[in-house]
Amino acid sequence: MRFKFKDKGESSEIIRNARLEGVKAAIKLIPIGQSIAVLALLINLITSRHMPNFRIIRISFIGVVITAIVWTSVSIIDYRNVDLKGRYVYMRHIILSGISSICISSVMIFSYLEAENVQRIFLSGIALGTITAGTFILGTFAYAQLTWIIPLGSITIWGCISGNSSFPIFKVFLLLVYFIMILNNTNHFSNIFKNSFILQAQAESQTEVISLLLKDFEKQSKDWLWETDSNLLLTHVGEKFKNVTGKKSDELYGKNFINILSNYLPSNESNGENYIQQLNTILKNNEPFSDMVIEANIGKQKYWWLMSAKPIYAKNGKFNGWRGVGRNITEKRIYEEKLTWQAEHDLLTGIKNKYFFKNALKYLLDKAEDTKNMGLFLIKVTNCHVFKTLRGQDISDIIIKEIARRLLSFSGNKTFTARFDGGEFAIIIPIHNNDSISLGNNLMEFLCKPFCIDDEKIELEFNIGVSLYPKDAKNAETLIECADLALSNAKETGINSVKAYDSIMAEDFFNKLMIINNINRGIEKDEFYLLYQPQVSSETGEIIGAEALIRWKHSKMGIIPPDQFIPLSEKSGKALAIGRWVLERACFDAVKWKLPWTVSINVSGEQFRNNDFVKEVQAVLKKSGLPVERLILEITESAFIERKENIKIMLDELRGQGITIALDDFGTGYSSLNYLHSFPLDEIKIDQSFIRTIGTKNEATPIIDAIIYLSGKLGCKIVAEGVETIEQVVFLKEHGCHIYQGYLYGKPIKQEDIIKKQEEIICGLL
Repeated sequence: MRFKFKDKGESSEIIRNARLEGVKAAIKLIPIGQSIAVLALLINLITSRHMPNFRIIRISFIGVVITAIVWTSVSIIDYRNVDLKGRYVYMRHIILSGISSICISSVMIFSYLEAENVQRIFLSGIALGTITAGTFILGTFAYAQLTWIIPLGSITIWGCISGNSSFPIFKVFLLLVYFIMILNNTNHFSNIFKNSFILQAQAESQTEVISLLLKDFEKQSKDWLWETDSNLLLTHVGEKFKNVTGKKSDELYGKNFINILSNYLPSNESNGENYIQQLNTILKNNEPFSDMVIEANIGKQKYWWLMSAKPIYAKNGKFNGWRGVGRNITEKRIYEEKLTWQAEHDLLTGIKNKYFFKNALKYLLDKAEDTKNMGLFLIKVTNCHVFKTLRGQDISDIIIKEIARRLLSFSGNKTFTARFDGGEFAIIIPIHNNDSISLGNNLMEFLCKPFCIDDEKIELEFNIGVSLYPKDAKNAETLIECADLALSNAKETGINSVKAYDSIMAEDFFNKLMIINNINRGIEKDEFYLLYQPQVSSETGEIIGAEALIRWKHSKMGIIPPDQFIPLSEKSGKALAIGRWVLERACFDAVKWKLPWTVSINVSGEQFRNNDFVKEVQAVLKKSGLPVERLILEITESAFIERKENIKIMLDELRGQGITIALDDFGTGYSSLNYLHSFPLDEIKIDQSFIRTIGTKNEATPIIDAIIYLSGKLGCKIVAEGVETIEQVVFLKEHGCHIYQGYLYGKPIKQEDIIKKQEEIICGLL
């Protein structure tokens, strides 16, 4: 047995405090224990008055009383001393315990000497009672227990076996076992007390640390803290919470959290009830929640709060309430809504863009009934470029805005009026009696009405293609394709013509099918070839790489534009074969270059849906001998739509090998911001549609600024596509763009021309 505190990693201060608390707990009861001991010995004194050595017993008893008075006085003084500390405290109580035990033992010794067997049993009972009481009282003070038990225990056993005692030996054995158990329990009880105190001290320390951290968090962070009891009554609110709600402490503490929030929810009844119902469901089930966005109205100002919380449980599992954090995300929300608006709208006209229109149409048709006829009208202004050439971009922009205004007026539907690209627009209108041509003619007449700009009469020319739901198609993609086919047919017919889709136009589908079926043949017959468009560093002005662009020269159909066969290949599942061919050909070409330029290769979504894609890239690099640092893989936002987790794993693996990952055509998709922080990227390529606006009155400066700023924060390089003017270069350089690509620096050229250009550069350096 070891009668000492065992250090299990706790601080020495906690150990000292544990000992001190043990002493305090013991000395609190010492006066009671001494009183019991004196009373027991007083009874013994009365029963021993006829003994020959009664005088000695009485003197010993007086010693016990004096010791009891002294020890009791010292205990009372020490207990009242709030600054009690030091080993001298331990020592004096250990010594007083020993002296008291010896004095009591002396009374017992002299009583045993003259006692008969019955009296010895009585004395042993007093001794045992005194030992037990002292052990209990000094239970938290191990060393004092020892100096109390050993003298009394020894005298008790001696009294039972000395003299002419006929005390049974097995009872003596039982006494001995009892004392051993008491000694062992002394150590055990002391350790229990010590461990209990240490756990309590650690818990208090942790609570204090948490409290300090929370206070520091409140000071340093923009977040605000709150806490409730099990009845959702607020028990803690931070200063920022008071500032947000505009209420004082007494207006918040003890008030129902839900009721407080309900005061700030939207006046719109359905929205407000939605938030309350949502919160009540979560809080009722004691489920933790995070990033719950709540719209709040304070005065005439609208705010958005981001709420997170988790339930608080006691050690016994009892639910004690909630602890949560809130944040005012109004600025971020407004900024995101602005970016979302820009992603969904045409920047020039303010109406919806193609991306939004297609998704909205898909949603509409998924919910529509087959009995409800609708017409999709694709409108193309055919002579807007003439005004742009003759009068400039500003006049062209005014014309485009006027067309958008007229279409909104005609359709009366903002959701389904959109500008697709350039001078192409789309609207959805309910159709009665399938008379789409009459409605199309009415639209044409409305659009062709002349208007004036700076006293100059403007007369526009249009073509309109129409497809009907559900007659021509029952899904958005096909419906748009049918309308596009009709529009193409209207262009062939002449200006201001309206065409509705019919079966004859299906021949165009046959041509597309021919293209799809000839893709694999084109690869086998080596009809595909690559062109390379240079990429220039904004710092040095030197070419640092080139993007590989695929082209197709069919043996019978001639040159097939990539914007025809690439979309078809992606829709038909042929993009995987083309992608493999481009990857291998570009890597083998780049190895032959005289300068270590990077080569950028477009990767389709279908390639990323192939589980062996990473292995295929590794195999091509190994086979061609191209260093990994020279390969850049460009992925479009559409590839992220499906299997996001798988794609992220692939990108991580590719980047881990040293391959650069670029996001192509950034800014044209709805969830662009999501991809920036969700996927591992090295480069961001700003879509050329934004670059073209630079230098115009409708330049997309806020979007370009936002893209460059966010990309910089994420450590991504910025590549600008479609750079064609010095003005664009100046703007991009001022805003921190890293790489330029466009006709200003060179058109796409063949492999032999790339090598020739590199040789010229090398000769110029020599």
